[in-house]
Amino acid sequence: YYLKRIHQVKLKPGLLYGDRYLVDLELGIKHKGASYRFSEHVYQKKGSSRLCSPKGLTWNKAATVYFILPVKDQGEWVYHFINEITAASLLTKDENFHIIVVDFETDIMDSIRKNTIKGHIVFCPQVGRLNCGSSSVDHKGYWELDGYGLVGVYKADWVRFGGMNTEEFKYKWGGKDWDLLDRIINLSLEVERIKYPGLYHHYHTKKMKWG
Repeated sequence: YYLKRIHQVKLKPGLLYGDRYLVDLELGIKHKGASYRFSEHVYQKKGSSRLCSPKGLTWNKAATVYFILPVKDQGEWVYHFINEITAASLLTKDENFHIIVVDFETDIMDSIRKNTIKGHIVFCPQVGRLNCGSSSVDHKGYWELDGYGLVGVYKADWVRFGGMNTEEFKYKWGGKDWDLLDRIINLSLEVERIKYPGLYHHYHTKKMKWG
């Protein structure tokens, strides 16, 4: 094999024992025209130049992705999502997902699979929060550092930490993200936090929304 292209390398620093990387490469096969996509988590122990495969950190390439977004009196965003997810599915030929809503780039399905590992890692991508009047074409805004509203997680882990607190946060703004995050961390699950260009929170007013 030989290296044809580096798609991305993501570092998860470790304070005590070493660092973890998600390595996403395109490898060519010598004397052949074929290519091979290498996308794996690897671990580097402190003081060592060698890489190893962390036990249990194998992402499921065939995992079905569920998009979950609670919506109330916001049907226009559902319509917008349907158009976006249809275009993404046609481009990638990936139909292994079920929907309940969000705006994203075309590689979101594999990104969720790579960064979500059952019993180990929960994926909470950082979104770009758009200013009033801004759009995904002419985007002005800022990275949402404190929001954890988008969560990629295996259903088994979701059940373990109790899912969303729909009783306390059914009709009010704020607090539900941090409540969810606290229960995730209490299960000793890692939270993968990555800025995701192209994933936007569109501006909307809170007026007349649940008081």
